[in-house]
Amino acid sequence: MSVERIKAMRILLAAVLVLVTGGHGLAHALVVRCDMAQGKLHAVVTYEDGTPAARAIVRLSDMDNRPLVESRTDTQGRCFLGEFPAGEYLLIVDAGAGHRIRKKLRLPLAETQTSLGERHKHHADNELPWIKILIGLVAIGLFFATWYVVLRRRSGNGSRSAQDTYHADTATDTGRT
Repeated sequence: MSVERIKAMRILLAAVLVLVTGGHGLAHALVVRCDMAQGKLHAVVTYEDGTPAARAIVRLSDMDNRPLVESRTDTQGRCFLGEFPAGEYLLIVDAGAGHRIRKKLRLPLAETQTSLGERHKHHADNELPWIKILIGLVAIGLFFATWYVVLRRRSGNGSRSAQDTYHADTATDTGRT
């Protein structure tokens, strides 16, 4: 195997590892704490390890899923949603990379309802991304297959190495003399 092929394989392997393990990782679950201060709804979004979910999108919708307000968390995972009358709402938090919570929220908040999403799975409605993983693996397989075919064609269909060609030519030349 040539040095060029080895370098290409290392780069490709590094790219695959980055794609497979990138981001926050799939082990993080979101935790959302809501509270009312002076009649105004506030939310704090963190991962289960306490890391703030910076720039997460926080949406409050009515029960018919019509959006009422959308906000982004700051670097500490905090956001202000505003004043809302008593009633039931949908709180949707999307921190990217599949980290999502969708919960019913009843206002005004009861003392026991200040924390939502404890240890919720990071996928909406507990769906696992198996189809996305399968599509990704198929894409990686197709990439490897294409790369392999291209390299084989560049090296003369890969049927004989340069050393084999040299030995075959040498044997033919000695047979003629």
